[in-house]
Amino acid sequence: MAVTGRCEIVVDAPLAVAFGQFVDCNRWSAWMPEAFRPVKTPRGALPEGGSFTVKIPLGALEPTLPVKVFRVRPNHEVAWGGGARGVLHIEHCFFFEHAGEGRTRIRSEETFRGLLTLPTRVGRRMEKEIVRIGEAQLAAFCAYVGRVRTQS
Repeated sequence: MAVTGRCEIVVDAPLAVAFGQFVDCNRWSAWMPEAFRPVKTPRGALPEGGSFTVKIPLGALEPTLPVKVFRVRPNHEVAWGGGARGVLHIEHCFFFEHAGEGRTRIRSEETFRGLLTLPTRVGRRMEKEIVRIGEAQLAAFCAYVGRVRTQS
């Protein structure tokens, strides 16, 4: 079984600018939310096949987890994830597209797969948490892009 959370936002920046800022790991500390805090990242642009480490607060727990970068398709898609296949494996995709008038639509789709998603009650709780983290990331990025654009 798979559990997927989806959300989207439109940022006030052209596609190439929004994508470039999103994949610039040097900027992540300025906008990534507490729900998904990178603690060890590559320098510069996010490399396909690379990895980074994040802290995800889960109540009393705050695990540090490795994340692998699956795809970086310039101005189109970023996909990362990790976990244990068969038990709990996560893939988080961000899709970028023109939204007209110098704006960019970013869709977040995060899918959890594995045995831990099988109980329906757990799956529903996971979906809420997936959407919460995705919305937090997109909202923080949108606010950051707005600040950056007004400062230039």
